[in-house]
Amino acid sequence: MATHDLVVEGIEVPRDININFIDGKFSSFALDGQEAIVSGIHFYILGNIGFYSDYERGTRKDNIKITMTGTFLPDYVTLADSTLFEVSQFSGRLFILDNGRWKLDCSPEFSLAAMRPGETEYTRYSSITFEKDWGAFIDGELFEEQQ
Repeated sequence: MATHDLVVEGIEVPRDININFIDGKFSSFALDGQEAIVSGIHFYILGNIGFYSDYERGTRKDNIKITMTGTFLPDYVTLADSTLFEVSQFSGRLFILDNGRWKLDCSPEFSLAAMRPGETEYTRYSSITFEKDWGAFIDGELFEEQQ
């Protein structure tokens, strides 16, 4: 038995963890069904917090450093530039990228509704990229309804 107070890239890791190794190297924390606090926002983990090696990051499109799949516990998240996201129906992945940016990527059947400063209606996105620690909105991929 061991105890910890781990915080990884602003993520307060829950107390009950399983550590996974691949080929003798650390790969992830298994946190199935636990809540993590990601820079002050509660996120319900549905699986692992995965970590990528330098080699793996270099072979991925977005140079992913850390990934986690889950849902948010609040109904809304407000970014530093006052962009408001409705996340009550969100299911998908949060990526922490090598370039210091974060990305939310929805499961195919879900979207993120966002209202940027000065807008009066929500726009639906399938993914969004923003500065780390819920910083300013950078860009997003518009959501397209499946036919």
